[in-house]
Amino acid sequence: NTNSWYKEIYSSTTEQIALFGELNYRITDKLSATVGARWFEYDRNRYETKEWPAGNPYDTDTYKGKDDDSLFKFAIDYALSDNKMIYALYSEGYRLGGHNSIKNPGSVLPDIYGSDVLGNFEVGLKSQWLENRLQWNLTLYQMDWEDIQRNITDPDDWTANGHVNMGDAEIRGLETSLNWKVTDNFRVDASYSWNDSELQDDYWLSDVIDIEEWQDDQLGAKGQSLAIAPPSKWWIGLQYDLYGLFGDLDGWVRYDHSWRESMYHDWWNAMNAETGAGGRKLLGDIDEGSLQFSLGKPGNWSLTLSI
Repeated sequence: NTNSWYKEIYSSTTEQIALFGELNYRITDKLSATVGARWFEYDRNRYETKEWPAGNPYDTDTYKGKDDDSLFKFAIDYALSDNKMIYALYSEGYRLGGHNSIKNPGSVLPDIYGSDVLGNFEVGLKSQWLENRLQWNLTLYQMDWEDIQRNITDPDDWTANGHVNMGDAEIRGLETSLNWKVTDNFRVDASYSWNDSELQDDYWLSDVIDIEEWQDDQLGAKGQSLAIAPPSKWWIGLQYDLYGLFGDLDGWVRYDHSWRESMYHDWWNAMNAETGAGGRKLLGDIDEGSLQFSLGKPGNWSLTLSI
């Protein structure tokens, strides 16, 4: 007899050792170069057990991962003037691989899945204008994502999941931001981003594990968008400061508005949309606005009303 219908015990530890450094060299008064490197070692352990009801264990997952690697960064900056600079950058990112928790001795899931790596290339402008009252930054980027980790269901045991390295993707885009102090009291803040993401090939379950032909299933379609990657979004904020509104009390009023384009919630809908099998963007456009009023004594207290 038990009054507890479900019990879950979860523990996770990650230990990391890292060495990193960065060297900057001024080639000329306007041109400088930066080189950076980072070596690291991860050791990850995760244990999860489930009981339903309490006292009746039905599922246990154990994930372990230990890996080490080196990441590099290269950048070059050129000063157009005292307050305008263009740059180019290459940097790398990394996500730890690990061990799948194999419950079925006959499982075809791999014992180990590898890390996936992100290479980022970008060029940009950082600038100030109008006697430094206007700051405008612009970045163009391309990211190459290799050996993407995917969570899949064990084809021999639908109650078990594991990770595999599926393939590669490419993401291109731009980001820009603006901060403009129009007057001593009024300022405008804004940002915009656009990105285009796509898988580089068709990927099938048989590409990553050894299975029978009838068990094969498509994991990704060439050209499909990545999930949770909105193609575009923007935000704008307008603020008017009211100094000395009531004696030594200051106030401000601010309006913010943001918009995010619809996007795919999961891989399957993104893939099915590309192959014509009816995938849908389950996360629709988001259009939000907020209005705030604030009154307070600088360095002491403040009261803000948000609508």
